[in-house]
Amino acid sequence: MRNIKIVTIILFITSILAGCSDIRDALSGIDDQAHKAAIAISQEALEAKSINIEYGNESFTIDELFTTILRDTLWEYEKNDKLQIFTIKGTWKDGLFEENKFSDEMKQDLRMNGKVTIKLEIENGQINTESTKVMMKLKDNTIVEEFGEVAHKMLYEAFTIN
Repeated sequence: MRNIKIVTIILFITSILAGCSDIRDALSGIDDQAHKAAIAISQEALEAKSINIEYGNESFTIDELFTTILRDTLWEYEKNDKLQIFTIKGTWKDGLFEENKFSDEMKQDLRMNGKVTIKLEIENGQINTESTKVMMKLKDNTIVEEFGEVAHKMLYEAFTIN
């Protein structure tokens, strides 16, 4: 009987310690995301988000572009030497990727589960069009993946539609 109590106590302590490791890993991930979000609202990032874009007869900022064409927008920002990099994540919104002619059923699914990730590079106050990457996933399936000038045009067209 005494051995059963000791084994039970050891198993209990082991499970607590294992749980602490999982909690520590989870908290570390939360801390990383919080740090990225804090950097994305730094003065330098805010200035980069306010860069003006001229497209067709429209004039808008980087911030206006992505908060208009995406829902639930999350910004990540990093800087390497003269290169500023934004990773913008959000949920699909009507108007984006219209050229794909999604069915009504697919649009409904995209509104809830269409995850869009955009990588945008800025160098010397100018958007580096060729390095732009746009990807949309729906339940781990890549639905849209575009790069460079094509990606820019898709984003800008979505803005002018909205």
